Amino acid sequence: MYRISKVQKRNGSIQKFMPEKLFRSINKSLAHSGIENKKLSRKIMQEAINILEKKYKGKTIPVEVIKQTAGKVLVKNKLPEAARFYLLHRYL
Repeated sequence: MYRISKVQKRNGSIQKFMPEKLFRSINKSLAHSGIENKKLSRKIMQEAINILEKKYKGKTIPVEVIKQTAGKVLVKNKLPEAARFYLLHRYL
């Protein structure tokens, strides 16, 4: 179980945190950069969640913070192309 429970969307609404949404967007970004690896997607997702849990401890997290954190984790894991797709995926 994750310690993140709520996310503040761009329109200000509060929704339940759904890790599968984060997984799907990371997985799509990796696929767009030519990497088909669900295990890697889960690893990146878990790394991002761990960072967010330490920093926000049960607080509501803005969706943009989640996006920035996942992008940084992708770059840290030497996946800059996937990070670019991830940060732009809303517009693709």
